[in-house]
Amino acid sequence: MAVFGLGQKAAKDQSEADHKRLCDINEDCSRDIARLQELADVFKAFPGWEAFRKQYLEAIRIPKLYGAAAKALAADDKVRNQLAGQIAEAEFLAQALPIIEEKVRRLTLKQKSVQEKMMLQDSHKTGSE
Repeated sequence: MAVFGLGQKAAKDQSEADHKRLCDINEDCSRDIARLQELADVFKAFPGWEAFRKQYLEAIRIPKLYGAAAKALAADDKVRNQLAGQIAEAEFLAQALPIIEEKVRRLTLKQKSVQEKMMLQDSHKTGSE
């Protein structure tokens, strides 16, 4: 009987851990969706964004950053990290609006799937009580 009780406790602990993981994923998705939606709103409010993105970020800024990073390979970690951050920022800003909107769509689908799993867990929890 004690072994059976231990199995139930382990199953309950695993279920709680799974639920917490789903809650964390749900929160992460919400945060990412909000951040991307804010970025998309900024891009939409800036009428010349596409031209700026293509003519400056993609054609000038990112290639210059890659060139600086290539020269800085022998430099110290601080310089490499600063350049890596600038490159990541420029690449992030260089994303086209449709790419951002697609990411929001995929994150929303992922979040809905997670929420469905959470609701299913809740319904099993209430059904077994």
